Order: sequence, then C-alpha cells, then structure tokens
Amino acid sequence: MELTDDPKYKTNKLRVQHRKQLLHTLSQRFLEEQTADWLRRFEGSGVPVGPINSIQEVFSDPQVKHNGLIQKMNHPTAGSIVVPGPAVRFSSFPPAEPAPPPLIGQHTVQVLRHTLSYSDDIIQSLLESEAVAQNEVS
Repeated sequence: MELTDDPKYKTNKLRVQHRKQLLHTLSQRFLEEQTADWLRRFEGSGVPVGPINSIQEVFSDPQVKHNGLIQKMNHPTAGSIVVPGPAVRFSSFPPAEPAPPPLIGQHTVQVLRHTLSYSDDIIQSLLESEAVAQNEVS
C-alpha cells in the first residue's frame, strides 16, 4: 500500500499521531535508492528537498567549489586549515575575514568581564583558584 493511500497518514494530525512509524517507514524506503535518485524524483514536485552531506561530501561538492565556499585560514594550534564558509552572501555586505574557531577558554576573561560584568578582582580570583582558565593565543 502506498503511504498516500494509508488512512493513518491522510491528515497532518494523523501523521503526527503516527510519526514514529511514519519516520521508520520513510527511513527504510530512502535507503533503497541513492540520494541523487531521490533528488531527481522530487525535483519540480513542490516538496522542499535537499541532501544531507557528510563533511567529505561538502568539501568535494562541485557547486561548493565553484562558489568558492571553502575558506583557508590559519589556526593558532593546527596551522593552516580549510573550513566551509557562509553559504549565503549579500552583495551589500562584504564577507568577514574568516577566523578560526576559538580555543577552549580563549574568551573566558572577555565573557566574565563584558557579558557577566564581573570585576577584575573576581576574575583574578577565579583564575588563581583555577575555577576558570584563560587560554592565550600566541
């Protein structure tokens, strides 16, 4: 029986009630064909669809390469790294210079001081007691 013919899925309310079973059925069905086949089937159907790519697939995707979405940057401990850049760009806003992800504790003092409004004395006490750590980037 097709899902469209199954009375359990006729309305959104019923689909929500039978969500667990529906997700299981769909997951099993989607495993039967390749992603590219499903994308072709859904093209022009009015159903929003797109692949969920692995990191390796993102970096090797021809469209990602063509649009220049892979950015190189220098990381303070890992050296030169590549990361996916922003997928959406606006002509009136120049893209920001890519920055590496922060090290653990890199912004501790900044957060304590500016976000939590801690005094310098309290911050120093927290650092000395090792309740928090500040990772300095060299």
